[in-house]
Amino acid sequence: MKPPSYATDKSTTMIYSIDRLTTELSSNPLWMNGAYPLIKLSERAKHDEVIAECIKMTGFDEGHVKDYEIIKIKTVKIRGPLPEDYFAALMDTDLGKKIVLFKYVNFTAGWWTRVYDLK
Repeated sequence: MKPPSYATDKSTTMIYSIDRLTTELSSNPLWMNGAYPLIKLSERAKHDEVIAECIKMTGFDEGHVKDYEIIKIKTVKIRGPLPEDYFAALMDTDLGKKIVLFKYVNFTAGWWTRVYDLK
């Protein structure tokens, strides 16, 4: 896998997709349930390192992502019984556009991650 590149000129319509996803998740209190890969990196890991590990460990119906470009990373708040801050990365991949949500949990669990297809 080659290192990620960062986009410099992408449509703002794609960036609004992060806001749409967080609004959708905020309305579903069970959104966080389910399995997720444990990313055993320190709290000080760079965001692109966490994303790279997540991409390596996450498979899709079409296979694994081989190439990707990080378009934007931003902090988001998902509302609910226990609102929390997450990082959201908007990505263009060889398997389509994706959003990676991630946050540091603790020393034992490492980073929580989940990948969503862009709608």
